Amino acid sequence: MYKNFGTGPWNSSLVVSNVGTDDVQVSLTFANDPGMPAFNQTLSGFTVKAGQSREFFLPNADHLNGVVVPNGFKGSIRVVATSSGTPLIAGLVQHTNNGRGVATAYLAPAN
Repeated sequence: MYKNFGTGPWNSSLVVSNVGTDDVQVSLTFANDPGMPAFNQTLSGFTVKAGQSREFFLPNADHLNGVVVPNGFKGSIRVVATSSGTPLIAGLVQHTNNGRGVATAYLAPAN
Protein backbone atom coordinates (compact mmCIF):
# COMPACT_ATOMS: atom_id res chain seq x y z
CA MET A 1 0.00 0.00 0.00
CA TYR A 2 1.24 3.47 -0.89
CA LYS A 3 0.51 7.12 -0.19
CA ASN A 4 2.39 9.60 -2.35
CA PHE A 5 5.28 7.13 -2.62
CA GLY A 6 8.09 7.41 -5.14
CA THR A 7 8.15 9.14 -8.51
CA GLY A 8 4.78 9.85 -9.97
CA PRO A 9 3.73 9.22 -7.13
CA TRP A 10 2.13 5.86 -6.29
CA ASN A 11 -1.16 5.84 -4.35
CA SER A 12 -3.33 2.94 -3.23
CA SER A 13 -6.91 2.17 -2.38
CA LEU A 14 -8.38 -0.85 -0.68
CA VAL A 15 -11.94 -1.87 -1.49
CA VAL A 16 -13.50 -4.17 1.12
CA SER A 17 -16.55 -6.09 -0.10
CA ASN A 18 -19.04 -7.74 2.21
CA VAL A 19 -20.13 -10.87 0.36
CA GLY A 20 -22.20 -12.05 3.32
CA THR A 21 -25.83 -11.43 4.23
CA ASP A 22 -25.21 -9.39 7.42
CA ASP A 23 -23.55 -6.00 7.92
CA VAL A 24 -19.97 -6.35 9.13
CA GLN A 25 -17.62 -4.18 11.17
CA VAL A 26 -13.99 -4.14 10.04
CA SER A 27 -10.74 -2.78 11.40
CA LEU A 28 -7.66 -1.82 9.39
CA THR A 29 -4.18 -2.31 10.84
CA PHE A 30 -1.43 -0.39 9.06
CA ALA A 31 2.24 -1.42 9.26
CA ASN A 32 4.98 0.50 7.49
CA ASP A 33 7.82 -1.26 5.66
CA PRO A 34 11.27 -0.92 7.29
CA GLY A 35 12.83 2.47 6.59
CA MET A 36 9.53 4.06 5.54
CA PRO A 37 7.65 6.81 7.41
CA ALA A 38 6.35 5.34 10.67
CA PHE A 39 2.66 4.54 10.66
CA ASN A 40 1.62 1.56 12.75
CA GLN A 41 -1.97 2.12 13.70
CA THR A 42 -5.25 0.23 13.93
CA LEU A 43 -8.38 2.02 12.77
CA SER A 44 -11.76 0.55 13.67
CA GLY A 45 -15.46 1.25 13.50
CA PHE A 46 -15.95 0.87 9.76
CA THR A 47 -19.24 -0.71 8.68
CA VAL A 48 -19.59 -2.52 5.37
CA LYS A 49 -23.23 -3.26 4.64
CA ALA A 50 -24.32 -6.69 3.41
CA GLY A 51 -23.77 -7.07 -0.32
CA GLN A 52 -21.91 -3.75 -0.57
CA SER A 53 -18.35 -2.46 -0.68
CA ARG A 54 -16.41 0.33 0.99
CA GLU A 55 -13.35 2.05 -0.43
CA PHE A 56 -10.39 3.22 1.63
CA PHE A 57 -8.25 5.56 -0.52
CA LEU A 58 -5.07 6.32 1.40
CA PRO A 59 -4.65 9.96 0.26
CA ASN A 60 -8.22 10.78 1.40
CA ALA A 61 -8.45 11.12 5.19
CA ASP A 62 -12.27 11.22 4.90
CA HIS A 63 -12.15 7.53 3.91
CA LEU A 64 -10.20 6.78 7.11
CA ASN A 65 -12.34 8.58 9.71
CA GLY A 66 -10.11 11.65 9.46
CA VAL A 67 -6.83 9.83 10.09
CA VAL A 68 -4.01 11.10 7.87
CA VAL A 69 -1.58 8.50 6.53
CA PRO A 70 1.87 10.15 6.20
CA ASN A 71 3.17 11.07 2.75
CA GLY A 72 5.73 8.55 1.49
CA PHE A 73 3.98 5.66 3.29
CA LYS A 74 4.79 2.21 1.94
CA GLY A 75 3.54 -0.79 3.86
CA SER A 76 0.66 -3.14 4.44
CA ILE A 77 -2.90 -3.13 5.73
CA ARG A 78 -4.46 -6.07 7.55
CA VAL A 79 -8.26 -6.15 7.42
CA VAL A 80 -10.10 -7.93 10.22
CA ALA A 81 -13.85 -8.48 10.44
CA THR A 82 -14.72 -7.65 14.04
CA SER A 83 -18.42 -8.57 13.92
CA SER A 84 -19.81 -11.68 15.56
CA GLY A 85 -21.04 -14.59 13.49
CA THR A 86 -19.34 -15.61 10.27
CA PRO A 87 -18.66 -12.46 8.26
CA LEU A 88 -17.41 -12.93 4.71
CA ILE A 89 -15.25 -10.18 3.29
CA ALA A 90 -13.05 -9.88 0.23
CA GLY A 91 -10.66 -7.16 -0.81
CA LEU A 92 -9.46 -5.47 -3.97
CA VAL A 93 -6.18 -3.54 -3.86
CA GLN A 94 -5.55 -0.87 -6.48
CA HIS A 95 -2.25 0.96 -7.03
CA THR A 96 -2.15 3.97 -9.35
CA ASN A 97 0.61 6.24 -10.59
CA ASN A 98 -0.99 9.11 -12.47
CA GLY A 99 2.37 10.67 -13.30
CA ARG A 100 3.41 7.55 -15.19
CA GLY A 101 -0.07 6.69 -16.45
CA VAL A 102 -0.05 3.18 -14.97
CA ALA A 103 -2.17 1.18 -12.54
CA THR A 104 -2.40 -2.34 -11.19
CA ALA A 105 -4.92 -4.24 -9.08
CA TYR A 106 -5.28 -7.61 -7.40
CA LEU A 107 -7.90 -9.48 -5.39
CA ALA A 108 -7.58 -10.67 -1.81
CA PRO A 109 -9.75 -13.72 -1.06
CA ALA A 110 -12.65 -13.80 1.37
CA ASN A 111 -11.69 -14.79 4.89
